[in-house]
Amino acid sequence: MIAATGIRTNDYWEVHRRAEQWPELDCPEPGCAARLRPHGSYRRNVYEDLREIRRVRCPRCGMTHAVLPEDLCAYQRGTLDELERVMAAPGPTAGARELDAPGPEAVRRARRMRGGVRRLWGQAVSALLPATPGSVLDRVRAVVGSAPGALVRLRRWLMARFAVFFGGPCGLYRRGRPCLLIRQVATDLGSGS
Repeated sequence: MIAATGIRTNDYWEVHRRAEQWPELDCPEPGCAARLRPHGSYRRNVYEDLREIRRVRCPRCGMTHAVLPEDLCAYQRGTLDELERVMAAPGPTAGARELDAPGPEAVRRARRMRGGVRRLWGQAVSALLPATPGSVLDRVRAVVGSAPGALVRLRRWLMARFAVFFGGPCGLYRRGRPCLLIRQVATDLGSGS
């Protein structure tokens, strides 16, 4: 997975229809800087709508990558901005209000998002952030700034610094491939290998 820098969720599908406006993307594989070429698409649910997600392929190393909007969470129907608001809320009920969705399903969704952050971020993302006091969100903001959109900036920072795609509540993905052993990835990246 890679993020289409500068293309947010609201604009992604309009740009997807007009292929000539796609930004040129380089292969994120280490040592391979070839331009990625279109390689079809797949469908996924985003905000209860079935949407097309673009796929690209590297002509040199043969790797394929899904190109997500820069603010869309991997394997989730929400955005990094929503996740940031839910993380900043004092609890799941307040988090549900931040999702602008009433009812018990919104509370369950906020609880799942917060649980994913606690489980996966505690092991992987926290290992990559400087040790500063406060919550994980406070540590993120210390690195990338406190203005809204901190998690989108964190995604860019992690990709530039560690060649890791930040998926949101689902954790980290090394060079676009899902990592099954999050602890091992955090250990590898934390040690600089």
